[in-house]
Amino acid sequence: MMAQTIKNALTDNPHVIFPYGKIERERLRSGLSRLDYNFPKELVDFWEEFGGGELFEVETFLYPLESNDDLMDDLLSTNEFCHQQGLDKRYIVFQKNAAQLAVFDTDTNEVVLLSNGDFKVRKRFENFNHWFVHFWQAHQ
Repeated sequence: MMAQTIKNALTDNPHVIFPYGKIERERLRSGLSRLDYNFPKELVDFWEEFGGGELFEVETFLYPLESNDDLMDDLLSTNEFCHQQGLDKRYIVFQKNAAQLAVFDTDTNEVVLLSNGDFKVRKRFENFNHWFVHFWQAHQ
């Protein structure tokens, strides 16, 4: 249900997203398996359809596979960089902006908003769907 809601929201408002492009399902699943985390279906569906991208000109949904394109922030290199900067390895960054990171807490399966830079917890969400509703409403 939420996957369709996300797709509809973005399809109905194409001006809010600059997608990186569709990713073939098996290629995506193979790439994500490197992180050994069960990403929410809604996010996987989003990545398959859009490949991540820029939303609202200031929000970046990370490209889920490795990329040599300097214009794309990808999941693996962004997480590697953040972990080198002191981010606890239990967190997997999937979305960011200049002020904060949206991460999965692999211990609790919650989505957590962290301050960008000092990684302090700003807010917790029970799951990806609750976070996405908050994210979308904040931009309306």
